[in-house]
Amino acid sequence: ALLQLATAEGLCALFRLCKFSSIPQELRSILEDPDVIKAGVASTEDAKLLLQDYAIKVNGAFDLRFLALLTNHKAEGLAKLSKKILDISLVKNWRITCSDWEAPNLSAPQIDYAAKDAFVAVEIFKKLYSTLKRNSEDKSSILQLCDNYTDVSFKNKLAQLNLDGV
Repeated sequence: ALLQLATAEGLCALFRLCKFSSIPQELRSILEDPDVIKAGVASTEDAKLLLQDYAIKVNGAFDLRFLALLTNHKAEGLAKLSKKILDISLVKNWRITCSDWEAPNLSAPQIDYAAKDAFVAVEIFKKLYSTLKRNSEDKSSILQLCDNYTDVSFKNKLAQLNLDGV
């Protein structure tokens, strides 16, 4: 029903996909571009839903739990990663997380929750990436790091790599 995107510069956009008669080509292009990293927790699962529900083949889906493991953190959910890495508390109140995201209008708490989720995902990526690649923020370096971990299921890749993180 809702797609949240945030940029490294702090811009956050919420797209109410359930309200579109068709997905705008500009949005589809961003989602399908493998050079635009879509960082989050369980992002490949979200990508599968977008393919199933909207016929959008998302490329560049990156699970932040890989980056957590690569930087010696535990692979946890977004709220715990946010608290540990950014010292930002995300309120995961079930009344909001399980609320009606297809309602005619989203409430202020829904909008706040959705925007913060997208924002902290990007900030976690930036912070963890910077601990690995201190002086390298160029796009090719970021894509190179992410290459082995994009568009793959976290659990499948974790088992393949025989890492202990869940």
